[in-house]
Amino acid sequence: MLLKSIKLENIRSFLKQEIHFTEGISLLAGDIGAGKSTIFQSIEFALFGLKRGELTGNTLLRNGKDQASIELTFTLQQKEIFIKRSLKRTPTGINQEFGYLSINSKGQEYTSSELKQKIFELLNYPQETLTKKSLIYRYTVYTPQEEMKTILSGEAEDRMETLRRVFNIDKYKRIRENSKIVSSKLREKRKEYAGKIYDLEDKRKLLKEKQNNIQELNVLIEKIILEVEEKKKIREEEKQNIQETEEQINQLNTLKKNLSLQELTLKNKSLTLERIKKEIEIISKEVTTLPLLIEVKNIKPELKRYQDLITTIELHLKETRSKIQDLKTKKKISEELINKISLLDTCPTCFQNVNETHKHLIHTREQEKIQTSDQHLKDILKEENDADFGLEKLKQELHQLQEQDKQAEITKIKKEEAEKKQTTLNKLQEEKEKIQKEAEDLQNILAHLTQEIETYKNLEINYETLKIHYEQALKKEQETKIHHAQLFKEKELETKQIFILTQEVEEKEKIQLQLQHSTTLQNWIEETFFTTMESIELQVLQRIHHNFNVLFQKWFKLLIEGEILTVKLDKELTPLLEQNGYDTDYSSLSGGEKTAAALAYRLALNQAINDVVANINTKNLIMLDEPTDGFSTEQVQKLREVLQELNMKQVIIVSHEQEIESFANTILRLGKKDHVSTII
Repeated sequence: MLLKSIKLENIRSFLKQEIHFTEGISLLAGDIGAGKSTIFQSIEFALFGLKRGELTGNTLLRNGKDQASIELTFTLQQKEIFIKRSLKRTPTGINQEFGYLSINSKGQEYTSSELKQKIFELLNYPQETLTKKSLIYRYTVYTPQEEMKTILSGEAEDRMETLRRVFNIDKYKRIRENSKIVSSKLREKRKEYAGKIYDLEDKRKLLKEKQNNIQELNVLIEKIILEVEEKKKIREEEKQNIQETEEQINQLNTLKKNLSLQELTLKNKSLTLERIKKEIEIISKEVTTLPLLIEVKNIKPELKRYQDLITTIELHLKETRSKIQDLKTKKKISEELINKISLLDTCPTCFQNVNETHKHLIHTREQEKIQTSDQHLKDILKEENDADFGLEKLKQELHQLQEQDKQAEITKIKKEEAEKKQTTLNKLQEEKEKIQKEAEDLQNILAHLTQEIETYKNLEINYETLKIHYEQALKKEQETKIHHAQLFKEKELETKQIFILTQEVEEKEKIQLQLQHSTTLQNWIEETFFTTMESIELQVLQRIHHNFNVLFQKWFKLLIEGEILTVKLDKELTPLLEQNGYDTDYSSLSGGEKTAAALAYRLALNQAINDVVANINTKNLIMLDEPTDGFSTEQVQKLREVLQELNMKQVIIVSHEQEIESFANTILRLGKKDHVSTII
């Protein structure tokens, strides 16, 4: 992993600043408070996000700003990785927003925890350390100098516990602790299993008894099944006899029913014959009393002609009378006009005087109209009188014709009635002969049926005897079936008990196997596994201790050359200091000696972790924050030799020591003005 650039916006004293990194040794120089350490914190935030109690949103977000972002670009295994994380101020605090990750310009958004997971995968850090704080990063890439000093000056137990987590060997301790818990659980399980199988042998004996009972019941059931079949066969034979007898009884009942039906039919035939004889007698008398009727002439056409003629004359009379009324009306109008004009002196229309001459003219004209009307009335009245006379004569003749037609209709009806009676009489004679023949046939059928019924004389007595035999056979069959059902029920109960016992025995045998397995497993954990874990942990610790100790002594010797001061690590990786042949405590060292010890411990720890935790992708990068605090000029120069032996591809140092500039490949100077940090 090699850093390329970082872009800060509203991060602590930075408003908006992009910083580019190169391979080799890069120095972040500047006065105290210029923002050098902020860059290291920003790199850590871009990779792993906020850390409760260590790296918070309040620490990073610039005062007075509501949003901030960090963009980090680095190369990893010939891939360019880009990360962006953002912060946002809310009423409840400062929160991380969705982050963004791209690999070779192909990326997507992630939650803060998802992004951390992806970074762990890219850096090839152990996944079991994901939920812990990034100890591998903190002790291989970037460790604040004060934090390393705290480790050296702290309690040995706390330091060892921290280093166990750094080297990821705390798992061995957890394994041993968990194995004790498992062993205890197995011991409890063994007691539980033993309690569950205490009656296993009793259950096996009872199961054997039940299985023997089933065999005996099977023999009895087979025997009773044969007996049931035999009883069933006898009962079916008796039932067959009853069915045959019932068929004969049905035949007898059919014959009796037919006999009754034929007797009833014969009775009805006799009654019908008597009725027909009486009807024949009555109709014969009626036919002899009817007179001989002659054919009557049809006068209906003549009646129609008279009716049409009368209608025509009546219409003509109506027209004549209408003309008479018109003539009378005209005559009356003329008479009224003559009377009116004779008394008139002035015209009511024009109001002029009416003279006598004009009156005479009107009188003469109207008088002529009256005479003409009288003449016409005389002629029309004579025509009316002639028509009335002729109409009356026609009506009399029509009446006579209607009387003749009525008599003809009566005669026709009587003739038709006589013909019907004769026809009815003929039919009755035929029906009488037919019924007499049917009655004779019925007499013969009745005689035959009576003879057939006689053949079934003792049938009903035999049927009652057969029913008694059938009921006895049915009872015996049912008793046998009940016995069979009882045996079968007993077998069912035994089978169920066997099933339950089998399950119990199988379950207890499984538990017995589990007990054996638990015993074996517990013995293996207590006698083999626990000891093996201790041995493995000891071997790992010995290897770590050896490499760690050699490197610690090497770096410390380079940094404190010429001093009569030596160091080594005890078995708990605690530095042991000796000065002038006497043991000395870390707290009694000078500032430069403390820094040298802390830096040597830090660099040795870096190498030891990189050796133990294989394949992590941050082996070529280290960031040192004020690693020379309290160093002399000679010691600062010794740092150059140490870094050369480290052979890192990228080293980034935060320091205000000018001597470091002599061996730094790149110098990034930071300045601060009006509370804003920039690259100058």
